Amino acid sequence: MSTTTASLASAGTSDEVETGNVGRNPDVASKKKKVRKRASKHGERRLVEYFAVVTSKPAVERDSQADSAAAGEGDNDDGGEVEFVDDYDFQPVITARYPLTDHEDNPLQDSMTAFCHPDGNIRLLTEKCMPKAHYFVSTGGKGQYQYGTCLTIYEPYILSARSPSPKKGSKNGGDDNGDGSPRKKEVYLPKCLVVVSTYPYLSAFREYLVQLHRMSQMGDMPLPLERYIVNFCSEIPAPPPGSFEVQTTMLDSVIKFWCPPHNQPIPWVSLPFSHLFECLDIDNILTVWHCLALERQVLITSTQLSLLTECTEILLSMLFPMKWSHTYIPVLPHFLIPILSSPMPYLCGINKSNLAETLYDLSPDCVVVDLDSNLVTMGPSTESLPPLPTHFLRELRAKLDDNVDMVFREARSLTKVDDYSDRGVHLPSHVKMMSDAMWECRLCLFDEAFHLLFTPEMARKNILNGNTTPAWI
Repeated sequence: MSTTTASLASAGTSDEVETGNVGRNPDVASKKKKVRKRASKHGERRLVEYFAVVTSKPAVERDSQADSAAAGEGDNDDGGEVEFVDDYDFQPVITARYPLTDHEDNPLQDSMTAFCHPDGNIRLLTEKCMPKAHYFVSTGGKGQYQYGTCLTIYEPYILSARSPSPKKGSKNGGDDNGDGSPRKKEVYLPKCLVVVSTYPYLSAFREYLVQLHRMSQMGDMPLPLERYIVNFCSEIPAPPPGSFEVQTTMLDSVIKFWCPPHNQPIPWVSLPFSHLFECLDIDNILTVWHCLALERQVLITSTQLSLLTECTEILLSMLFPMKWSHTYIPVLPHFLIPILSSPMPYLCGINKSNLAETLYDLSPDCVVVDLDSNLVTMGPSTESLPPLPTHFLRELRAKLDDNVDMVFREARSLTKVDDYSDRGVHLPSHVKMMSDAMWECRLCLFDEAFHLLFTPEMARKNILNGNTTPAWI
């Protein structure tokens, strides 16, 4: 396999991650357009479409901050104080992006901020939290998919509050410190670093963002942080189909991208298939695959947002050479929940914490797949699935039992002889308790950005991508 290494040596010193000033320089804008046209003329495919920073801003400052992003003003990172009166309404705003201008063939979607916070609101944390990672897929105006990889970090922010009227027994108002000064409260606001691409290299983009965040915390760096962003977005091409590989280095990580032949899906080599087989057993995977092949309505839910996009992408790649041509939103933003009542086929995913609210809009024909509980639930009006050909099903089931059955079991510390049918009701009570505890401990780590499972070295050892031999064989 041939390898192309992208380095920072060719990166100049004049480009910056744009927050507005660069875009207002006509000479710089003209130069960038010429570079893009030249790259398109030579047939280079962009690996990354956009890099963006989505910051949480108070609703009262939303309009002014959106204007300041176009004027090149930075966001409030120094713990600035904002006065509130029982108002903790924050909104996501794009405060920086590269490039500043949209690509003519693939503009940045305005709804990207909603996918960064699919719950529909900004959650203020009172305790410091480790960075989280998740993925999303949005559809452009021409029907092309935009794959987003989002790293959410939490930064301290000082809230100030003053009551509009004094409380009984207080001279200076109820929400002050007694001397008229406003009461302060430290919270942690989410800030999202987002990479948008037309290719589903989700694990590689996740590693890049994690290493970029680590680099930003190191202090002294050989080059400005913006140099790495410009290099990654503008100077690293997407690998052509076949035997060529593109790689880049971030700190101690070598991040590699390669594309299979043009007639095969990229997720076959870019996503960890074992994650799907850890969540669902073989019977449930076959059931979901059967529903998708028949173009049914399928809703996937999990407490881990990163699992939603990974598992839906893997399921769709299993349809090859068929292709899903209906509604596809693996992480469904809150404002799009009513789409679940539509009569057309769809494959959507939603945070499990919002599932109860979703049931009011859920179509009675929808099939709900719970990745956390290994549970597939047919809707009250779902038509029964026609049986698959007996010889085909027998052969397929035998191959799956031989190659991937232990993936599900090992995630729960089960052996080959343990009977996990009917969700483990036939297991001894102590074995069932241990199995559930092991899976819960593993499940809660999928969204953790610094989970070692997602480093490139571990990804290359994924047993279901043909890179190593399973321990049980």
